[in-house]
Amino acid sequence: MYHKQAIENSPLQAYASALIFSPAHSLIRGLFKQEEPKWITIKSPVRDEWGACLQTLEGHSDWIRAVAFSPNGRMIASASEDRTVRLWDAATGSCRSTLKGHSGSVDAVAFSSNGQIIASASRDGTVRLWDAATGFCRSTVEAHLAFVHTIAFSPNGQIIALISTTRRVRLLDAATGVCRSMFESSSNWARTVAFSANGQMIALALDDGTVQLWDTATGSRRSTLKGCLDDVSAVTISPNSQIIASALIDMTVQLWDVATGSRRGALKGHSDRIRVVAFSPNGQIIASASDDGTVRLWDAATGSCYSTFKGHSRPIYAIAFSPNGQMIVWANSYSLFSI
Repeated sequence: MYHKQAIENSPLQAYASALIFSPAHSLIRGLFKQEEPKWITIKSPVRDEWGACLQTLEGHSDWIRAVAFSPNGRMIASASEDRTVRLWDAATGSCRSTLKGHSGSVDAVAFSSNGQIIASASRDGTVRLWDAATGFCRSTVEAHLAFVHTIAFSPNGQIIALISTTRRVRLLDAATGVCRSMFESSSNWARTVAFSANGQMIALALDDGTVQLWDTATGSRRSTLKGCLDDVSAVTISPNSQIIASALIDMTVQLWDVATGSRRGALKGHSDRIRVVAFSPNGQIIASASDDGTVRLWDAATGSCYSTFKGHSRPIYAIAFSPNGQMIVWANSYSLFSI
């Protein structure tokens, strides 16, 4: 899997390339070491064992801004500054299709809960709804000259929440693209939005260091979580809707109690700004991605960091868990992502 792209493109070179770069103590290296070309005398240093990275998918021509798994876990969508959305086969890593139509950078992408619709948001001021099976653009929603940087589907797939540079949050009908309701986040810029598991609440991350909770039915603000002085980069709600995790530029992840609004603790360990945070499907793991080029996995109950994925020297902009929680996909500024 790790050398899949090289082997598929040049199968006859497997012994002269993939084998040479496989870990020194790996089973494949031990079984076929005698097949290594004798004329290669200077070899690149390799790790002793296989790492956590299964595959690196390449194809975009510019930075990737967002990634998402389909609900069945069989497909991955990536949104890029090259103005396209690519759909990848999660099992093989092959690119199924490229969705074209936006005239600006695509900064967000999301699947509907049934996996039939893909929504993409662009700096061209539009949100496009695509048929996931055919790649056909069903409809285009105009954002009135403001570029859209964040979108999210409600758990039932009927509502799309979008945030644009007008500081307004809009709730769209996913089937028609018609705006159901709209409200002002505040005088501050809302960066990201997340739905609760029951779809009755959304959380907004603001650049004034607060997180706002809104009622999706009434459009009224429930509460504001305060206590941080730094910009909140991202926010997510646990599957049981009891905990909110917010990522800050002060290199911490803050945990909040939804019922009381009190802060439960902070996850510390990154050495640079945290860009994104996500809960695993079972709510037991929190993943955070940072400008320090690492992804950290935290125990949601204890707050301890039990794994750190390294290997990137650029910021990581997006992260997503597979539906079964066994894989993570992330994107960085090298225009590639790993699973």
